[in-house]
Amino acid sequence: MGRSLVNPGAPAQSQFDLIEALLVDYCEKVALPLWLNKGTNPKLLEYLRYLKIQHEVPPTEKTFNVFRTMGKGGFGLVKGCRTFTTGRMYAMKEMDMKHVKQKKCKTLCDQEHWALSIPLVCDSPFCVNMKYAFKTEAALCLVIDLMMGGDLSFHLDKAEGRKMPENFVRYYSARVVLGLEVMHEAKIVYRDLKPENVLVDGDGRTRLSDLGLAVPLAPGLKGIAGTPGYLAPEMLQHKPYDQSVDWWSFGCMIYEMVNG
Repeated sequence: MGRSLVNPGAPAQSQFDLIEALLVDYCEKVALPLWLNKGTNPKLLEYLRYLKIQHEVPPTEKTFNVFRTMGKGGFGLVKGCRTFTTGRMYAMKEMDMKHVKQKKCKTLCDQEHWALSIPLVCDSPFCVNMKYAFKTEAALCLVIDLMMGGDLSFHLDKAEGRKMPENFVRYYSARVVLGLEVMHEAKIVYRDLKPENVLVDGDGRTRLSDLGLAVPLAPGLKGIAGTPGYLAPEMLQHKPYDQSVDWWSFGCMIYEMVNG
């Protein structure tokens, strides 16, 4: 009998890592090539080729068919778009560089790009995911998830007395908590939690958005950032703060959903 490659006396994680590496190597070098040579569905092959191109060819404005304007942000327009290769729909956030320079807010654009690029955030179902990013002569463009259900502020305005039913509050709050936990695990201080920044998709699922005020967690962090009415006391008092300021904003948002 052959000798086992796994040392039974090794830590469990080490054993798992070795087995995983062997399986991945086998799948890449043996199983996948054999499978692809057995008359695989042409549409699947086309999709696999698309994935390869997506990783190798940087996106440009010619990658997308841009549709109507969906909204206006602090630095430019948000438009609906579709990729020519797959036909998938996204939202394109165009940050007008001339406008950004006039407002001296390039740092905010860079911060949003930085935060959305962190793997924990860009892969989370509770935060808006950035799919592509590219520059044109006039703008920095972030291509993100298309959220067709508006934002929580829109739904609050539709509710009687701007008060949401308790089951809605529980559901939305739970998803916001999970989104904040993702950011905090990534060592991010969000600093701009409010109903307008909680986007809703067509199925009622929410994601946190607009990370332009997000910053890395650091000792002695100071500075007022966010929206009046959601700012934590320590921030208003110009004292050092940490991720707890996000939980203060979360409490303010819950109060607003419950009491109008």
